[in-house]
Amino acid sequence: MADAHAAWSRTNRELEEWVPKARAEDVASPEAIVTALHDSVNGPKGAWNSDRLRSLCVPNVLFACLTVNEDGETTVNNCPLDDFIRLVEEKHAESGWYERTTEIVSVSTVAKKGGALAVVHYAGEASSTPDGMLEEQGETQAILMHDGVRWWVVADTW
Repeated sequence: MADAHAAWSRTNRELEEWVPKARAEDVASPEAIVTALHDSVNGPKGAWNSDRLRSLCVPNVLFACLTVNEDGETTVNNCPLDDFIRLVEEKHAESGWYERTTEIVSVSTVAKKGGALAVVHYAGEASSTPDGMLEEQGETQAILMHDGVRWWVVADTW
């Protein structure tokens, strides 16, 4: 496999060979893929399989969030896919983890050279059990691309 963080160009067929096979329903629309993105990290404590998550994302997807450090300063945190997968695996080693999309606030799309771009603004929540007390809740922006065949997550920021 080529370095995902180097410059690259791939057709849908080539991208599909680079990642695990996606469920057709997961990549059918902007709303479906952001819902699947959060469903893909769900599971009980123990081993977690990253294939569904990988199937949704371009290999150089970026996950990024804003936090506040111990000095009260806002910190920009970014995480490439392999590092994000390690974080999810660490979370599942400690406890279960369950995320869900609670509301699609808006979807903005534009047709582009045989495909499309989309920005999805949505809300979600997470806990360590399927129906447990909320541990995280917030709003997110996802940047997506449609390659003429299916949707791909390019970035997810919260």
